[in-house]
Amino acid sequence: VFSFILSLFVFAFEDFEPLVWGLVLCTMLLGLLILAMGAATGRRAQFTLGCLVIASVMAAVPVGQYVQSSYMDEYWRLEYGGFYERVKPQSPGASYLDATMLGFEETAFLDVKKALGFMKAGHYFCVAPVFSSGMTSSPQFWATGADCCEPRGSFACPGAEDTTVHSGVVISDSDGIFKRAVRMAQSVHGLGEVPLQEVILMSWISEPDAYKRSLWWSAMIFVGFVAFSFLAMGLCAGFCAVHRLSSEEL
Repeated sequence: VFSFILSLFVFAFEDFEPLVWGLVLCTMLLGLLILAMGAATGRRAQFTLGCLVIASVMAAVPVGQYVQSSYMDEYWRLEYGGFYERVKPQSPGASYLDATMLGFEETAFLDVKKALGFMKAGHYFCVAPVFSSGMTSSPQFWATGADCCEPRGSFACPGAEDTTVHSGVVISDSDGIFKRAVRMAQSVHGLGEVPLQEVILMSWISEPDAYKRSLWWSAMIFVGFVAFSFLAMGLCAGFCAVHRLSSEEL
């Protein structure tokens, strides 16, 4: 039961959330039914089985939600989004609004001299534009990071110091803090204003596809470890319950 509920959250929650919650509810009701029947008939084995089913559901739901939010949300976002390669940094960002992973031409680089750190609540929110040779203004692709830069002309966020990196994973900016930093950088460095809805924000990393695979395998390893641990605990609990029932019958 535990592995079944956990698998629903890992593999089906993204596309079939109502169905997953429906199956969780049905499984919980099944456990309550078994428990009630055991209590009504005085069958302790049945009562114990109902308790184990309910406990399995109650344990699997928070673990499944953790795996979903920590690994699978991001994995499915990258899986279903667009992956564009050999993108020109001077290309309009509006052409890549559906992108989740971007690979740029080898001439692309981060211009850290035009980076900027916007401070809010004691933290620096850092942005640096993606340029290529010949570009002088209007960058539409920006690398981002937190607490890895100075207010002006410094950007030491992951991937920035590796000149072989020419790609990134697109990030969301729900509170608009990074786009505020971009707007300030455009003004401070005279880069020319680009509509913020066309600005693409990224984590600058070398192999976006490898990052996506790492999310999958991290989730599978975690799920396997937890499922094995719960199986071991369930077997121990079942053995103890059977032993106790046998002793009482004698």
